[in-house]
Amino acid sequence: MRLLIFLISIILVGCNSSEIEVITLPIDLATIPEGIAVHPKTNDIYISSLHFDQLVKYDVFNNSLDVIFNISKHGYSQGVGIDIYGNQLYALGNYDRDSFSMLYIKNMDTDRDLSFRADSLGKTFFNDLAIDKDGNCYITDTDHHRIYFYDHDTHTINTFLVDEQIENPNGIAISDDQSKLFVDSYSHGIRIVDIKQKRILNTLHSPTAERGIDGIKYHNEKVYFIVNGIKDKSQHGLYSLDLIDDATEFGNMDPVIVFHEKMKIPTTFSIVGNDFYILANSQMDLLDQEKNEIIDTSKLTKTYILKKKILINK
Repeated sequence: MRLLIFLISIILVGCNSSEIEVITLPIDLATIPEGIAVHPKTNDIYISSLHFDQLVKYDVFNNSLDVIFNISKHGYSQGVGIDIYGNQLYALGNYDRDSFSMLYIKNMDTDRDLSFRADSLGKTFFNDLAIDKDGNCYITDTDHHRIYFYDHDTHTINTFLVDEQIENPNGIAISDDQSKLFVDSYSHGIRIVDIKQKRILNTLHSPTAERGIDGIKYHNEKVYFIVNGIKDKSQHGLYSLDLIDDATEFGNMDPVIVFHEKMKIPTTFSIVGNDFYILANSQMDLLDQEKNEIIDTSKLTKTYILKKKILINK
């Protein structure tokens, strides 16, 4: 009966598009977007590209595009996770399509650009990041099964945690009280990490293991995440997890926006207030990432953002 209720919920959420605003971005169809961040003051939408080696800003009010990072000026390529701290844009990407990643930071007040690489390893694959209240950030390295820490004061990136329970980490988020990280591991599901003790608190989380979890956010005492790595695309979308036992374990897992008609491998999302902005159609299955070539240009579509207000009843 519980499984039946869960499936019915997915169908209802998938069909309930009346409360969802669809934003169509005027960017090249072949962008293959991966990361999204929405500025909380201006509502500008920032999008990273896996294919074009650039990160762009879409000015919603003026309907205009500006390139923030690109390969020719910044060495920025294969853009993935991005987020905003104050008036600074943090962006992850490879350097000049090489085998190591960089953290790029743009100060939008001064227009100053900075970039940093990890000290401990040559080859890296930075995938996603979570910024704390002091501007430090935690970065997942998918290829080396670890989390890095960027120190905002010293501008250094060093290993924070290596553990077999965070194998192939992707999405990452931080709790409001700055005490815990929520990190996806493909094999073990979403892990709850005590930051001070550098210790994993929860047991293997079967509902999120081997499902291809992408972007993760913490919001109003819940953990939200994107599923996009399973063959059954009717289950792709945004889900939430309750926290129990003093936020050391997960409770109910619920669909939020699943199987929407605009979804084609959703990847990440941004939260402004209670508004969720979901990057709905990365179309990553149309990109040969080894050759950086579009497999079938005739199947490309426009880029859609799904905007939905999510209120928590307490």
